[in-house]
Amino acid sequence: MTPRRVAGGMGRLAALLMLSLWLAFAAAPLAHAQLASGPAVTTDALEPPDYKSYERTAARAEKMIEDRTIVTPALEKMRGYLVEWRATLLAAQGINATRITTIRQQIDALGRPRRTAPPRTPRSPRGARR
Repeated sequence: MTPRRVAGGMGRLAALLMLSLWLAFAAAPLAHAQLASGPAVTTDALEPPDYKSYERTAARAEKMIEDRTIVTPALEKMRGYLVEWRATLLAAQGINATRITTIRQQIDALGRPRRTAPPRTPRSPRGARR
């Protein structure tokens, strides 16, 4: 490489660095404005539900249904719990949806796997016991 080519490459690198810094600082006020108005809630920000707690609630509901002596107000209260759980579980269906989509796109971009010969297994040394 000639010294002129190296200097030209350094100039491009410096220009890219300046552009990236400018973009980073230009976007900072926008990010601050979003924080001031509150974060946008997406399903990716949700924590996964406590499935064990749900299973305990579902088991209690099943026992209540089987027990014919349970009074209506108790059943209505359980129904309220189940409605809350349904909302929680429906909201949790999209957890990590963005990340899953990105990973699927990356896998698709790799294309079909090439056919290769199976890896050779090393032979055991002579006289080795099995």
